[in-house]
Amino acid sequence: MREIENKEIQLRYRRSTAVMQDARRDFLNAARNYYQVSAEAGVDAQTAMELYNKSVTCAILSDAGHQKSRMLNILYKDSRIGTYPFNELLKKMTMSHIIRS
Repeated sequence: MREIENKEIQLRYRRSTAVMQDARRDFLNAARNYYQVSAEAGVDAQTAMELYNKSVTCAILSDAGHQKSRMLNILYKDSRIGTYPFNELLKKMTMSHIIRS
């Protein structure tokens, strides 16, 4: 694939890829892509937070395994976790605690 110079087009493409992976229920890869796009320079704060929230949601929905644990740890260590509405759930999942209703 050709290298694309325009950053805006690259970000749009990567975001679209994440949305397609999310729709196909490939939650781990969608979480990774959402997170990478949210961390890019040039993404406004509100959009970055929306993408971060989608990344956390996809990571929680992904299949169990060491890659899920790794992704949850990355998301939990991010400075934006304080504004995430379900940060306690993410904390418990990261630390492998039992989640009770």
